Amino acid sequence: MRIQFACLLLVLLCATGHAKFLGFNKKHVRQQMFQCGGEMEEINEIDPSACVGEHLFVISDEASVKAVCNGNKGAAAIKSPKTFQMIKCTRKKGGSCFYNMEKIANAHIKVSCSDGTPLDVTLA
Repeated sequence: MRIQFACLLLVLLCATGHAKFLGFNKKHVRQQMFQCGGEMEEINEIDPSACVGEHLFVISDEASVKAVCNGNKGAAAIKSPKTFQMIKCTRKKGGSCFYNMEKIANAHIKVSCSDGTPLDVTLA
């Protein structure tokens, strides 16, 4: 009985970490360049505070971004050893949900990690 409980607990813990990583990827990681309008519509649906003022996206594969957290067991923000392409979407003035796009080339990122899982990203 104890072994079954331990196995169930392990499965639940793994699922929680995986869900956090999937949420991070949905909010911050894109495989290719895009325009801010469509992507920010999706972000504003995720985030309860509609019309987010500013949001960063990393143009990369998920594994490269997650690798920034590798080996970090605690909660910390880690600067990436390599650079990434980024897109910064900034809401236009006037109260509407329209966004300006800024492409950022070769930038280091700082990833907030918890138990090796990325939670948030900022420019380093």
